[in-house]
Amino acid sequence: MAALRVRLLGPLEVVAGPAVVPLPAAKVRSLLALLAIDANTSVPTEELLDRLWSGDPPPTAGSVLRTYVSRLRQALPDGADRLVRTPDGYRLCLADDELDSTVFTSTITAATSVGTSPYETVRLLRSALGLWRGPPLREVADDPRAMAEAGRLQAARLSHGTRVVG
Repeated sequence: MAALRVRLLGPLEVVAGPAVVPLPAAKVRSLLALLAIDANTSVPTEELLDRLWSGDPPPTAGSVLRTYVSRLRQALPDGADRLVRTPDGYRLCLADDELDSTVFTSTITAATSVGTSPYETVRLLRSALGLWRGPPLREVADDPRAMAEAGRLQAARLSHGTRVVG
């Protein structure tokens, strides 16, 4: 699979190589954000329908979701391998280093681990904070699960940002 970066720490963005991948309509972008929050985990179709339409999916939501999935697969490099159908839903397949929120969290963990030198702690924290481009997950601001994740990420950013000196 081609190298890819899914960026949630700011406006939703997909980067393949040096280029930003154009993403289609707002609901397709929302679908990507919801799947990225649970990357590498199957998200049940019913849950996606509920979350995409804020608890009130239209009668045609199932077929519309399939259209969104198709459009997202077309937009993503290696889309058929990246966005897979599972027995109960869909899974977005990403390596740990392809999702900025995962890189942020693992870098914070490394920075705060026992035995990390003060210099290395500051270097790692700066690296983690440098991933931020703005408020996370705004594309799905009406989704409670996404807002909980955004809150967790922002709390970690604020907590560890105060540790970086100079």
